Amino acid sequence: MTVEQPTAIRTATAGETVIGIGQTANVNSADDENTGRLSGRVTDEEGNPIMDTTVAVNGTDRKTTPASDGYYNLKLPEGTHEIVVSADGFHRETATVNVTSTQWATFDVTLSVATAKALGTVRDETNDPIENATIAIRSIGAETVTGPDGAYEIVVPRGRHTLEVNATGYYIRRAVIETENRGSIEQNVTLVPKRNGSPNETANRSTANETPVTSVTNNVTDDDSDSRAPASERSSVRFRVIDLLLFAVLFLGALASATLVGLYRNRSDRL
Repeated sequence: MTVEQPTAIRTATAGETVIGIGQTANVNSADDENTGRLSGRVTDEEGNPIMDTTVAVNGTDRKTTPASDGYYNLKLPEGTHEIVVSADGFHRETATVNVTSTQWATFDVTLSVATAKALGTVRDETNDPIENATIAIRSIGAETVTGPDGAYEIVVPRGRHTLEVNATGYYIRRAVIETENRGSIEQNVTLVPKRNGSPNETANRSTANETPVTSVTNNVTDDDSDSRAPASERSSVRFRVIDLLLFAVLFLGALASATLVGLYRNRSDRL
């Protein structure tokens, strides 16, 4: 049996029912008479193919993965099927398709990047909010600033990111956040004032009080160690130097006194 190719072509969007795309179908067996095909292409919002994608039929074990160009092809029984298209880091898309043995259905999918919110507050050591602190994720070029209450909110792709927090007069702080499979995550940061106005330094101290309230552990880390010794350490160094100088003066004085005493005794003996 030969079926003529229809002239109408229809591509479905997510949530719509696919109208079959005509193809000439050569039916060779009873099984083929009850089987149709679904094909399409999976791309991102810029039109690039997404290879690591699963195209699955909901409620069954039927699934496939697109080729390197993003195209896929799936043989299905006649009837209506719910197609689920998913890929790591992207929002899932679904559509209902109607498949017959006399038509090929198509479902071209554009997946959007899944995002999450990183939010929290930036405060100083006295728990006062810091306004206009810069919150940046350099790897994706995202940046925002804190408000008068020290609060910030920044949208990021789901995954692992390094949050950099910087404010005038404070050391830079960096925190690693994990937003995988989460709609939002909280990361509060405490900034340490710079000592003597030292520029471009990163704080190096314990951050136990900065553990987020979420169940995910985000490590606040310091990439650069403090290149200046604390004031107390510098003072102790100065005191040690003074002690050594005093000891040297006393030692030389004692040596000079012993020498003079020896000379006096030798002179007395000769007399």
